[in-house]
Amino acid sequence: SNRTTTWVVFPKTFYGQETEESQNKRLVSTQWAQPAIGAASLALYKQLTELGVQADCLGGHSFGEVTALHAAGVLDAESMLKVARKRGELMNEAASTPGSMTAASADIATLREIVKSSGIEVVVANHNGPKQVVMSGSTEAIEAFEGVLKDKGITARRLPVATAFHSKIVSPSSKPFGKFLDSIQFSKAKIPVYANSEAAPYPTGAGKMRSILAQQIANPVRFVEQIEAMYDSGVRTFIEVGPGSVLTKLVGRILGDREHQVINLDQKGKNGVASFHNGIGRLAIAGIELKLEKLWAEYREVEDPRLAKKAPFSVDINGACYGKPYPPLGGAAALPGPNPEEAPAAKAPAPVEAPAPVAAAAPTQKPSPAPVTAAPQVQATPPQPAPAAI
Repeated sequence: SNRTTTWVVFPKTFYGQETEESQNKRLVSTQWAQPAIGAASLALYKQLTELGVQADCLGGHSFGEVTALHAAGVLDAESMLKVARKRGELMNEAASTPGSMTAASADIATLREIVKSSGIEVVVANHNGPKQVVMSGSTEAIEAFEGVLKDKGITARRLPVATAFHSKIVSPSSKPFGKFLDSIQFSKAKIPVYANSEAAPYPTGAGKMRSILAQQIANPVRFVEQIEAMYDSGVRTFIEVGPGSVLTKLVGRILGDREHQVINLDQKGKNGVASFHNGIGRLAIAGIELKLEKLWAEYREVEDPRLAKKAPFSVDINGACYGKPYPPLGGAAALPGPNPEEAPAAKAPAPVEAPAPVAAAAPTQKPSPAPVTAAPQVQATPPQPAPAAI
């Protein structure tokens, strides 16, 4: 396949056979999921180092151990992603062997006793928490073991995995993985890196480091013991560097009410930038010195558009001519013809003048009758009314 991790993580939009469901299925397959998780973890780790965060020791959970080796300087970034890809490919090939895993809600001592008494061929794959242990084996054995757990009132949940990882079923993958690791440069670790299978720091020799990492695929993840060992060495602040916050919850359950703090930099279903800022905010509150100015070092100061000098001439741009190249691809022949000539309009008849309106006579106003003044004791003829003014 000529696909890249970027192409798988951020797929193009397709219509037809390629659906969102098939894209998600491809992403969660181990040959793509592991380098994708590795790339996301590298990005978060680089941000932390830019901010000045320096770890005292490192550890991971299963694949996370590869990222931890890079952070310690054992693997460079390019080699780390190559290892992630090869590990994912080999685990994908191992999935052709039938197998299953189930998570049991019980302590590890109880489960080991049940394995011993039942005689069922299953092994502890992941000791994730005080009451969370993942068992691994053939599908038939896991089904039988789940039945025994049910009879004892212990809850078990089948995991949606391709096969029985961290068991002898996938041990054939360790040999080709070890051979591949022989071609990868292993440098001396700058700080301790705790190995899942040992619950202790990696040895210093490159050959021993390659061997432990190669066998990790088939060996159990002793996460509880690893966290306890780190705590006993003096670690009190744990930072989860990678997608999600599963390990943050597991560490919290392991350490309980003992003095500690666990800080995640990402959270499923939440905005990635906001989750990262929340995480570094908690680091700052915890008293860890941070170079916060690095967060905006790549941003230039934004100019206030209200204060910007206006250009003497400007042209408004819109999409009215989008998809209409000029001249057209077909040249002049493809240009539309001129508009047809319009026939001359017929002359309109001359307007007929309307007869001038006759002015109406103004109504005459009859004057008030003049008052008659009678002379005392003088007889006179009645006065005649004065003529009205027209």
